[in-house]
Amino acid sequence: MRRYRTGTRGFGVRHYPEPAGPVEDRASLADLRLRLYEVGSFLLTVLILAGVGFSQLYLSNSIFGSLADYAGLALWGLLVGPFA
Repeated sequence: MRRYRTGTRGFGVRHYPEPAGPVEDRASLADLRLRLYEVGSFLLTVLILAGVGFSQLYLSNSIFGSLADYAGLALWGLLVGPFA
């Protein structure tokens, strides 16, 4: 390992080797990980929002089923949609 003197305190600077494999392989792996994160976070958001909507609109109302209930459900879905 080569050591370089930096400043007056003499901290060593370490040089790490480049990761193995072509740049294209690392880029495709990073793209795959990003896609998996994107899909997983979308599914988690949909599950959380569906659970919150179900508990707010359906569980709190024992006689769910009127036209106003369905209109509120549609409005809630339209307003929450952009956040999913």
